Amino acid sequence: MMSSTTKEEYDDAFTKAASFAFAQVFPAILNAAIDMNLSEIISKAESSLGMSASEIASKLLKQHSEMGSRLKRMLPSLVARSLLTCSIRTINEDDDTERVYAVSYYTKENQTKYS
Repeated sequence: MMSSTTKEEYDDAFTKAASFAFAQVFPAILNAAIDMNLSEIISKAESSLGMSASEIASKLLKQHSEMGSRLKRMLPSLVARSLLTCSIRTINEDDDTERVYAVSYYTKENQTKYS
């Protein structure tokens, strides 16, 4: 007779699997961010809050229609690792919002140190 899996065991297994998958994906995200020079682009933001994914995409040398949506998926990973910060700003009178990203203190320090 097989034992039933508890919710805690299931959650623990799911967390381990998600961590493993993210560990495989993050190096590719970081490499792409470096190749696109994201920290340099974001550090030149006109707003002190930072830049939205679409604003960042508009500053990239290589342009294509999917870049904004790809950045929207990539940038939270960089926030999760404290390489960027994320804030919410209101974009119109209807109180619609968007995420804006800025270079974290840690990234600024390393940019200065290695430039």
